[in-house]
Amino acid sequence: MSGSPLPLPVRAVLPDLALHTALRRGIDRVSRARTGGLFVLGCNDRVESICRGGYPVAAEVTEDSLNQLSKPDLAVVLADGLTTIVRINTELAPPVGTTVAGRGARHLTASRVAAFTGRPVVAVSEETGAITLFAGEHEYQLTERSVLVSKASLAVLALDTDVRELRGTASGQHTERRGGRAEELTEQAGQRVVELEDYLVELGREGIQVEYLLDRYCAELGIERAPAGPRQSQTAVPAVQAIARELDDWLHQGLLAADRVLSGRVSVAAPAAPHEPTKAFPRMSFDTDAAALRFCDDHLASLLAGINQAVEAAEHDRALRRCLALLEYFYRRKPWPQWIKVLNLVVLAARQLDDHAAEASVLTSLGVAHRESGQLEAAVDLLVEAERAWWAAADPVGRAEALNHLAYAHVDQGGRRNASTALHCGQKALELFERAENWLGVGKALNNLGVIQRRLGNLTEALDCGQHAMAVFDRIGHPRGYHWALANVGNVHRDAGRHRDAIDCYQRALAWRVRTGDEYGTAITRADLAAALRASGDHVGAAQQWQLAWEVFDRLGDPRADIVRDQLARTTPG
Repeated sequence: MSGSPLPLPVRAVLPDLALHTALRRGIDRVSRARTGGLFVLGCNDRVESICRGGYPVAAEVTEDSLNQLSKPDLAVVLADGLTTIVRINTELAPPVGTTVAGRGARHLTASRVAAFTGRPVVAVSEETGAITLFAGEHEYQLTERSVLVSKASLAVLALDTDVRELRGTASGQHTERRGGRAEELTEQAGQRVVELEDYLVELGREGIQVEYLLDRYCAELGIERAPAGPRQSQTAVPAVQAIARELDDWLHQGLLAADRVLSGRVSVAAPAAPHEPTKAFPRMSFDTDAAALRFCDDHLASLLAGINQAVEAAEHDRALRRCLALLEYFYRRKPWPQWIKVLNLVVLAARQLDDHAAEASVLTSLGVAHRESGQLEAAVDLLVEAERAWWAAADPVGRAEALNHLAYAHVDQGGRRNASTALHCGQKALELFERAENWLGVGKALNNLGVIQRRLGNLTEALDCGQHAMAVFDRIGHPRGYHWALANVGNVHRDAGRHRDAIDCYQRALAWRVRTGDEYGTAITRADLAAALRASGDHVGAAQQWQLAWEVFDRLGDPRADIVRDQLARTTPG
């Protein structure tokens, strides 16, 4: 986003489309369903004059009602005030002479209606799910919820960096140079404030923490805030239900025990006070990954509520330590909305604590979450910032982890240029891991380089990297990494036309992943196995595997669900 403010007609509407509103939640749901839709935000004589067909209703605006009443090419009309739906299934017929640039019939109609009626219109793309607001003659694409929250967090971190540097210039030497740099930083900070003001309009009540920090920075900089909007009403902020401290400490102890099993390390996320076991709250321990995951599954809502409560109480260290202990669970289970939301809360807490390593860990995990949910631009921005944070923390292994994930994000973006950048990042990650003699990291980097070489079409190099990764994982006794690399070797065999070898790799990896309860990895391997089975002529087996993979991806909201569904539709058994 640039430093220029939002157009006034857009800014006037965005509070009604803030993340917490029923209107936005309903439109977001239509977006996720990829069904498409048109929503006229207000009704007047001109709106009524262009409605053709449909029928009047008097339904409350809720997430469910908007989702159920929306149709791909027919409009839902809301009354002024945006709390009531007054007409559905109506065709909009604005004067053809009212022309505003649009994309496709739905967006062209939306732009014409907004210009003719003076009422804002929202168009939801059936193909991409993109949400576009038309207000007057202006067009504005709403930002996907998790991307918006992460962009705001990055902007706050950047503003904090500017403010800290400004403090430093106040006590430095070389007055002329210091004055020039201070002027440059002040202008840059002002642009970031404008950027954050725009984010806050759309964030609504989910921007309360950003709001607080921005107030503090603006006071220090002497910058006047934009006029307060509906987002700043504190009375409607839902209170987080209090959790008994003893139960909360027990949950935290259980989480630490789970993290030790899942991550294979002693957690640094120590509780504020040791938990004393009682009959009601016994000390927890886990022998297997499955048991640790099950504990986190069962208590995730309470664990997340505890983090929210700690953030609201300004107990930054408690919130941060708990979140760090959840990172491996998030990576295994992929609850993307919760993963992204809670990490954006604690990354700002890490900055306030000046905990550079924790900030870098959270940024890295955020980047991974965005990459895996298909939000690649946000992933790259976060991982670039994470790599800088690890550099500042003087942690080469952490830096290598960020570079390794950054390589994956670049290669997922597609194109040879991105693949070349990915190769550079992956090779640098491998170099840093080898220098630190971090063999788990070496295995990860080799496996990743195999994926990149495969995307570049260098199958010999890809196979060599994959087999080398398997050898490293086998030597250090890391079966999860070994079977991950094994599945990627299967991908190389499949691309080379060696379908029987590919199927053998997939079946071995699949058996281990099923046995250990790795649901997400199982779904990925089933999808790969299905492609190899179809290529070898087994259409029935392919359809079965794609169906099983689709069920998992669809439940998780993984973008692969649409791809697998299309493959399944094109696979005719027999």
